[in-house]
Amino acid sequence: MYDALLFHVQVRYALGRWDLRRDDFELRTVSNFRLRLAQHMQPRGATLLDQAFEHVTAVQLVAFDLKTDKQRMDSPFVASNIREMRRLPLLVEVRQRVHRLLSPAEQLHYAAAFAPYLRASAGQYV
Repeated sequence: MYDALLFHVQVRYALGRWDLRRDDFELRTVSNFRLRLAQHMQPRGATLLDQAFEHVTAVQLVAFDLKTDKQRMDSPFVASNIREMRRLPLLVEVRQRVHRLLSPAEQLHYAAAFAPYLRASAGQYV
């Protein structure tokens, strides 16, 4: 984290540290912060980071009028190794999974549309 703050412009920009000549961040600050979090958690059993995350999530759900009673359709389609895939293989993988979810009648109806994506695996498509 400290290296990212020192050497990555995007991280510095996100944290509001635009001036690259100025380094007013101390590594001890992170250690002290972690120590204070642990000291707060031990007697109370509650972590402040979890509480902050839940609060931010609740505010965003209200602000963006998000419904949480249904799972997004794209979430179960994508494999856990999504970080290893590029966009095209990922698209092919999703289309193959959608095809498997269709009923036999629907698969027959959309056979021409899905045919190019079903010939090989997503990695072999490219």
